[in-house]
Amino acid sequence: MVYYRPTPNPASEDFAKQLLVLIGTLVTSVAGFYFGSQAVSDAQDASGLGPPPTLHGVDPGKIEGGGERKLTITGNDLNQVTQAQIASGNVQITDPNVVSNARQVVAHFAVPPDAPKGPWDVVVIDKAGRSARLAGALNVDTPAPKSELQPVPGANPTS
Repeated sequence: MVYYRPTPNPASEDFAKQLLVLIGTLVTSVAGFYFGSQAVSDAQDASGLGPPPTLHGVDPGKIEGGGERKLTITGNDLNQVTQAQIASGNVQITDPNVVSNARQVVAHFAVPPDAPKGPWDVVVIDKAGRSARLAGALNVDTPAPKSELQPVPGANPTS
Protein backbone atom coordinates (compact mmCIF):
# COMPACT_ATOMS: atom_id res chain seq x y z
CA MET A 1 0.00 0.00 0.00
CA VAL A 2 1.29 3.45 -0.90
CA TYR A 3 0.36 6.40 1.28
CA TYR A 4 0.26 9.78 -0.32
CA ARG A 5 0.83 12.80 1.89
CA PRO A 6 0.34 16.24 0.39
CA THR A 7 3.50 18.36 0.43
CA PRO A 8 3.84 22.14 0.32
CA ASN A 9 6.39 21.90 -2.55
CA PRO A 10 4.91 20.79 -5.92
CA ALA A 11 8.37 19.82 -7.26
CA SER A 12 8.78 17.12 -4.62
CA GLU A 13 5.32 15.83 -5.47
CA ASP A 14 6.27 15.58 -9.15
CA PHE A 15 9.53 13.83 -8.25
CA ALA A 16 7.70 11.28 -6.11
CA LYS A 17 5.27 10.52 -8.94
CA GLN A 18 8.12 10.09 -11.44
CA LEU A 19 9.99 7.84 -9.02
CA LEU A 20 6.90 5.68 -8.53
CA VAL A 21 6.40 5.34 -12.30
CA LEU A 22 10.10 4.53 -12.81
CA ILE A 23 10.08 1.77 -10.18
CA GLY A 24 6.90 0.28 -11.64
CA THR A 25 8.39 0.28 -15.16
CA LEU A 26 11.59 -1.33 -13.91
CA VAL A 27 9.74 -4.10 -12.09
CA THR A 28 7.60 -4.77 -15.17
CA SER A 29 10.67 -4.92 -17.45
CA VAL A 30 12.59 -7.29 -15.20
CA ALA A 31 9.59 -9.59 -14.72
CA GLY A 32 8.86 -9.61 -18.46
CA PHE A 33 12.46 -10.44 -19.32
CA TYR A 34 12.69 -13.21 -16.74
CA PHE A 35 9.40 -14.91 -17.58
CA GLY A 36 9.87 -14.38 -21.33
CA SER A 37 13.31 -16.02 -21.35
CA GLN A 38 12.10 -18.83 -19.14
CA ALA A 39 9.20 -19.51 -21.52
CA VAL A 40 11.53 -19.61 -24.53
CA SER A 41 13.94 -21.91 -22.71
CA ASP A 42 11.11 -24.23 -21.69
CA ALA A 43 9.77 -24.28 -25.26
CA GLN A 44 13.20 -25.18 -26.64
CA ASP A 45 13.62 -27.92 -24.06
CA ALA A 46 10.16 -29.32 -24.82
CA SER A 47 10.57 -29.34 -28.58
CA GLY A 48 14.26 -30.34 -28.72
CA LEU A 49 14.37 -28.54 -32.05
CA GLY A 50 17.38 -26.36 -31.42
CA PRO A 51 20.14 -26.65 -34.00
CA PRO A 52 21.74 -30.10 -34.31
CA PRO A 53 25.24 -30.55 -32.87
CA THR A 54 28.29 -30.00 -35.07
CA LEU A 55 31.84 -31.17 -34.26
CA HIS A 56 35.17 -29.46 -34.87
CA GLY A 57 37.79 -31.51 -33.01
CA VAL A 58 38.83 -33.81 -30.21
CA ASP A 59 41.61 -33.45 -27.64
CA PRO A 60 43.77 -35.43 -27.29
CA GLY A 61 43.77 -36.65 -30.88
CA LYS A 62 45.80 -39.75 -30.01
CA ILE A 63 45.34 -42.19 -27.12
CA GLU A 64 46.57 -45.63 -26.09
CA GLY A 65 44.29 -48.57 -25.42
CA GLY A 66 44.17 -50.02 -21.93
CA GLY A 67 42.41 -47.88 -19.36
CA GLU A 68 40.01 -44.99 -19.02
CA ARG A 69 40.67 -42.05 -21.32
CA LYS A 70 39.21 -38.55 -21.02
CA LEU A 71 38.35 -36.80 -24.29
CA THR A 72 37.27 -33.20 -24.80
CA ILE A 73 35.16 -32.90 -27.93
CA THR A 74 34.68 -29.38 -29.34
CA GLY A 75 32.01 -28.00 -31.64
CA ASN A 76 28.81 -25.96 -31.71
CA ASP A 77 25.36 -26.50 -30.20
CA LEU A 78 26.61 -29.24 -27.88
CA ASN A 79 24.60 -28.22 -24.81
CA GLN A 80 21.89 -30.84 -25.50
CA VAL A 81 24.38 -33.71 -25.97
CA THR A 82 23.63 -36.64 -23.66
CA GLN A 83 26.16 -39.24 -24.81
CA ALA A 84 29.36 -39.68 -26.78
CA GLN A 85 30.85 -42.64 -28.63
CA ILE A 86 34.10 -43.65 -30.23
CA ALA A 87 33.84 -46.26 -32.97
CA SER A 88 36.13 -48.32 -35.18
CA GLY A 89 34.54 -50.90 -37.46
CA ASN A 90 32.17 -53.00 -35.33
CA VAL A 91 33.68 -51.79 -32.03
CA GLN A 92 31.82 -48.99 -30.24
CA ILE A 93 32.56 -47.55 -26.83
CA THR A 94 29.90 -45.27 -25.32
CA ASP A 95 29.90 -42.79 -22.45
CA PRO A 96 26.27 -42.13 -21.44
CA ASN A 97 27.32 -39.69 -18.68
CA VAL A 98 28.94 -36.81 -20.52
CA VAL A 99 29.29 -33.25 -19.27
CA SER A 100 28.48 -30.73 -21.99
CA ASN A 101 27.97 -27.07 -22.70
CA ALA A 102 27.41 -25.16 -25.95
CA ARG A 103 31.03 -25.54 -27.13
CA GLN A 104 32.41 -28.76 -25.65
CA VAL A 105 31.65 -32.24 -24.37
CA VAL A 106 33.83 -34.02 -21.82
CA ALA A 107 33.58 -37.81 -22.02
CA HIS A 108 35.40 -40.77 -20.46
CA PHE A 109 35.94 -44.01 -22.33
CA ALA A 110 37.20 -47.37 -21.02
CA VAL A 111 39.42 -48.38 -23.95
CA PRO A 112 40.49 -52.05 -23.76
CA PRO A 113 44.17 -52.91 -24.36
CA ASP A 114 43.20 -54.99 -27.40
CA ALA A 115 41.20 -52.17 -29.02
CA PRO A 116 41.79 -51.90 -32.78
CA LYS A 117 44.62 -49.51 -33.47
CA GLY A 118 44.28 -46.77 -36.04
CA PRO A 119 41.68 -44.08 -36.71
CA TRP A 120 38.39 -44.06 -34.78
CA ASP A 121 35.28 -41.96 -35.35
CA VAL A 122 34.05 -39.62 -32.62
CA VAL A 123 30.25 -39.32 -32.33
CA VAL A 124 27.97 -37.23 -30.10
CA ILE A 125 24.21 -37.76 -29.70
CA ASP A 126 21.79 -35.16 -28.36
CA LYS A 127 18.61 -35.78 -26.40
CA ALA A 128 16.53 -35.53 -29.60
CA GLY A 129 18.52 -38.47 -31.03
CA ARG A 130 20.44 -36.35 -33.55
CA SER A 131 24.13 -37.11 -33.95
CA ALA A 132 27.29 -35.56 -35.30
CA ARG A 133 30.37 -37.52 -36.37
CA LEU A 134 34.05 -36.70 -36.86
CA ALA A 135 35.35 -39.51 -39.04
CA GLY A 136 38.84 -40.73 -38.12
CA ALA A 137 39.38 -37.87 -35.65
CA LEU A 138 40.88 -40.08 -32.92
CA ASN A 139 43.91 -42.30 -33.35
CA VAL A 140 44.13 -45.27 -30.98
CA ASP A 141 47.52 -46.87 -30.48
CA THR A 142 48.41 -50.12 -28.74
CA PRO A 143 49.70 -49.65 -25.22
CA ALA A 144 53.44 -49.67 -24.77
CA PRO A 145 54.63 -53.10 -23.58
CA LYS A 146 55.47 -53.28 -19.91
CA SER A 147 59.01 -54.32 -19.25
CA GLU A 148 59.55 -57.54 -17.34
CA LEU A 149 62.96 -56.31 -16.23
CA GLN A 150 63.23 -54.93 -12.74
CA PRO A 151 66.05 -52.63 -11.64
CA VAL A 152 68.63 -54.28 -9.43
CA PRO A 153 69.24 -52.33 -6.21
CA GLY A 154 72.72 -50.83 -6.19
CA ALA A 155 73.35 -51.47 -9.90
CA ASN A 156 74.81 -48.70 -12.01
CA PRO A 157 72.56 -48.25 -15.07
CA THR A 158 75.21 -46.33 -17.03
CA SER A 159 77.84 -49.04 -17.22
